[in-house]
Amino acid sequence: MILSLSTGIKNIRKIILFVGVILLSQDASAQFYNGMQMTFGKNRMQYDDRFWSFYRHPNFETYYYPGGKELAGYAGSVAQNDIDEIQKLYDFTLESKIQFLIFNKLSDAKQSNVGFESDETQQNNIGGYTRIVGNKVFIYFDGDHENFHRMLRAGIARVMLDEIMYGGDIRERLQNAALLFMPDWYDKGLVSYISYPWDTKIDNLMREGVVSGKYFKLNRLSGNDALIAGHSMWRYIVETYGETAVSNLLYMTRLNRNIESGMQFVLGVSLKTLVDNWKDWLLLQYEDKDKEHLAPQGSPVIKRTKRQIVYNQLHTSPDSRHSVFVMNDLGKYKVRMTDNSKRSTKRILKGGYRSYAMQTDESFPLVAWHPSGKIIGIIRERKGKIWQGTYTPDTKKYEETRLFNFEKVLDFSYSDDGQLLVMSAVQKGQSDIFVFNLRSRTYEQVTHDAYDDVQPRFFRNMSSIVFSSNRTNDSTDA
Repeated sequence: MILSLSTGIKNIRKIILFVGVILLSQDASAQFYNGMQMTFGKNRMQYDDRFWSFYRHPNFETYYYPGGKELAGYAGSVAQNDIDEIQKLYDFTLESKIQFLIFNKLSDAKQSNVGFESDETQQNNIGGYTRIVGNKVFIYFDGDHENFHRMLRAGIARVMLDEIMYGGDIRERLQNAALLFMPDWYDKGLVSYISYPWDTKIDNLMREGVVSGKYFKLNRLSGNDALIAGHSMWRYIVETYGETAVSNLLYMTRLNRNIESGMQFVLGVSLKTLVDNWKDWLLLQYEDKDKEHLAPQGSPVIKRTKRQIVYNQLHTSPDSRHSVFVMNDLGKYKVRMTDNSKRSTKRILKGGYRSYAMQTDESFPLVAWHPSGKIIGIIRERKGKIWQGTYTPDTKKYEETRLFNFEKVLDFSYSDDGQLLVMSAVQKGQSDIFVFNLRSRTYEQVTHDAYDDVQPRFFRNMSSIVFSSNRTNDSTDA
């Protein structure tokens, strides 16, 4: 069943279905728009009007706008299994419906005013940068369906955890929140454990925290450190005491309004003893792993002056004389070019703005060298649109034009003659490979299926394209 509504109309009376007409009450309308009223001067800039539609399911609803129908369908196909699995782990039945607001990309999600600076309790950057407002879960597509699924699971885990610990309605949540305090490692770590499998990335971060010793002071951790350490702690609890320990701990923690008493009653050890046992368990895994590893020789070309700055998109020119890279400082980015012989660096493009409140989008700008070595290609997002530009180092001139028909570009590179771009781009909830003609401004779609196709490159004198994919075989005929 598909229902449609417009974000420009607050009092919705009629919704036309394929088989007839139904009425949506003012209460239902107010429920969806709850959180839209912002403090004066606090609204986010929005560049497009969106016509929202939604699929209704027994335990959840998936809201989407043009270009996101396939994502809503995918979410609907996996969400119920996730809800059943997490309900079994929590030993809890979801009372209210979850509303998934699905955005086609992160820059669209950052324009949403729902729940922004409102009086509702918000949890930001939980388990894959999922934002929660009440029972509304904000998720976006970054070109990877696995990440999309993880964000969806994180939203389910968080909404259900809040219902267990604080109750269903906002009044009950505010009352219980004043009586029960959960450190970041406890709730964020549990959501991360449920939504993310243990992988090499988390393992490397955990090893660094264990070797340095900073992860052993659990209650003092915050942000990503608390999430990683908490993930490891819940992994240890489940492997040592079994999955039933999760639901029992949550129940006793809420009943006693105290985490330590819950640990003592369910696990039979104090929190301090549990942390000591967890510490010994980790040291056995990581203590001797780095003894034979040697640090790379030489000195860094770019010294990291601020911790929050992210350096990416490093590319060297065909003649190896210059390199280009991107610096991202909490959303404010700069594209810089380095003369490798003179060790001098200059800025060629800047954009964005620094924000501590919103998630940093590090997926753009994208850069690539023209095969001549005299032009740098740049693709970036600005005001919700995609722009494709070129910078000429000799003239120090930058020019750009709009790139249409794509939700997002994930990666690109030039052909040997410089006339074509091969791109990994998103259309209708799919990341596929496209060949874009720079002269005619037209494109040809190379792959067209539900698999995620990224990092394309021309090779064999432009007769073939190589790319990475999660497809189960080497065929593109699906």
